Amino acid sequence: MRAVGFWNLVRRPRAAGTLMGRARAVVGPAEVLAAPLAAGVFVVSATAMVASVFAGRPPLHSIPLLASLPLLRGISLRGPLVLKDGLPLPGLLAPAPHPIGDLGFFDLRVYRRAAEIVGGGGSLYTAKFRHGLGFTYPPFAALLFLPLRALSLRGDELAVTLLNLALGALVVHASLALADPSGSNRRRLGRASHERRRAWLRSAAAWLAAAAAIWSEPFRTTIGYGQIDLLVAALVVVDLAYLPRSRLGGLGVGLAAALKLTPLVFIPYLLLSARRGMAARAGAVFAGSVALAFLTLPRDARRYWLGGAFMKVSRVTGGSRLAGSGAANQSLRGALMRLAPGLAHLTLVWLALALLLGVAGVLLAARAARRSQEAWGFALAAVTGLLISPVSWTHHWAIGVAATVALAGASRRTVTAVGTGVALAIGWVSANAIWRVIALGPGAPLTARELVLGDLYVLLGLAIILAAATIEVRLALGSRSRRRAAAALLPTAGSLETS
Repeated sequence: MRAVGFWNLVRRPRAAGTLMGRARAVVGPAEVLAAPLAAGVFVVSATAMVASVFAGRPPLHSIPLLASLPLLRGISLRGPLVLKDGLPLPGLLAPAPHPIGDLGFFDLRVYRRAAEIVGGGGSLYTAKFRHGLGFTYPPFAALLFLPLRALSLRGDELAVTLLNLALGALVVHASLALADPSGSNRRRLGRASHERRRAWLRSAAAWLAAAAAIWSEPFRTTIGYGQIDLLVAALVVVDLAYLPRSRLGGLGVGLAAALKLTPLVFIPYLLLSARRGMAARAGAVFAGSVALAFLTLPRDARRYWLGGAFMKVSRVTGGSRLAGSGAANQSLRGALMRLAPGLAHLTLVWLALALLLGVAGVLLAARAARRSQEAWGFALAAVTGLLISPVSWTHHWAIGVAATVALAGASRRTVTAVGTGVALAIGWVSANAIWRVIALGPGAPLTARELVLGDLYVLLGLAIILAAATIEVRLALGSRSRRRAAAALLPTAGSLETS
């Protein structure tokens, strides 16, 4: 469609109506119906997830909403998917077993207990929770958990599950928006039809991706534990995707860091990527959460922030020597403990590697963002924070799923993006197999295959950072080559004198 200049539309206003009419005509019913149909797929997927959590992993035909679907009547959620005729789904398409129905909303029960302690005036960081563990979150987070007291345990379980499913869809939508930040800004009249069609298809892709993402291991574990990791991921991704030029930009990152400390890595990332306003607001929100905790929970705030409770890894992992060495801990420290459990001065080695990796990861993320590669910037900052944290449980990697969705959506070619997305969906769903290694427990001797599977997320994060470093080297070499070529074309002083 031929672009119409602005002044032509001013002189001939009827041209605008004609142009927009043509734009609407180009978008066919297939594009318009794609998003609602994809949303329906997500609803079916989410319903199956709810069934697997609450009904002891029953056959899907026990759900009235799905009973009329012929294909689903033959599928059971008991272990790998098996069709009606007894034939298993091929290869990696069959999800590995995941104990989602047995996780028992462990963390949600901790949150409720924390709310009871805070509401009753007790001491949050001296109380013992399930399995003798202590409360590991900043005191501000306990204030967020107070509304959980309004419902029964079963009511909280259902409400948190539905909220996590909605947050999962939001995280995927925001990740794809982050991958294509120009999509929402390109609204030129001459490209209206193209952009409208692109928006419908992008929405459909996001719903389909969300339908698959909720079955990824980090999302499933978050849902099974009743965790807040999808809320943390949503606060960060929505902030970066939708509010970069808003006065509210940075508030989401700051609030996410107030709930869990790992998102603090995004503050230097924003600062180094020339978004000082967002970095300042994020830091202000985080500092405000600390101040609010000192005002409302002074005893707990002093114990956590001044007493050093936030630095005690044993509060998260337990006090045994091998605590945190199990495959559930997908951080650089956890990987070192599994690879070399008898390594002398392991903590010093980890601190040195974490410092090096943290600086490199944040710098690479900032450089990518300065080139307007927002997906790479977000992904690098996210995996850097997860890797350098002393403890990154598998459900913490929910933001890692968002990072890979953003990277897939950033592909320039549609075929590449779709292919990468399908591969990531299969990979993340297959990652449920990591529970086979988690079940062995901390300190268990691992074969080479179990070691690779047990470090799956760590290897993924390192691969993303290595890929970004390779891109930087290639860009630097290409820039140097272009400068040399340009210098060779410049006339030398001798040639100027001769001429």
